[in-house]
Amino acid sequence: MNIIALAQDSTEWPEVTLMFKDMYSEMESDQLEPSLKEDGSSLWVNSQKKLAGKTSLVAVSKSDDRVQGFIHASISAQPQYLKKTSSGHIGHIYIKPEYRKINVAHELFEFSKNWFIAKKQDTIQLQVLWNNHKAIGFWETLNFDKTMTHYSIQI
Repeated sequence: MNIIALAQDSTEWPEVTLMFKDMYSEMESDQLEPSLKEDGSSLWVNSQKKLAGKTSLVAVSKSDDRVQGFIHASISAQPQYLKKTSSGHIGHIYIKPEYRKINVAHELFEFSKNWFIAKKQDTIQLQVLWNNHKAIGFWETLNFDKTMTHYSIQI
């Protein structure tokens, strides 16, 4: 397994675009809330290309030249009134079904954790949908603690 941080001109971006779309399709089929716009995956990838290597990381795991999955990590600014000025944030992680349960997600997480350390971050935050039990279980195996509850209402 080889993990690669993508640059603006990396050849793996089209595959990340497809995986991003697949990730949201899986969430919808599992009856999880978010819905992706028709061109949402392209919009997201194009925004990440611009930030690649700066305040954002998109890394892919490859084996035998096949992309297995990706992780998206970024540096998030904190409000000025807090002691910490920024923190690490994991936005997305997706592993293709045929590569699950072989530690690809763990390896991608470790890669992003090392990126955060190199960027002088001492906290990693993320959000998980309340009913995404697979994701909750995964993050708990990595010793993440539940620190906040997020509420929303449709109006």
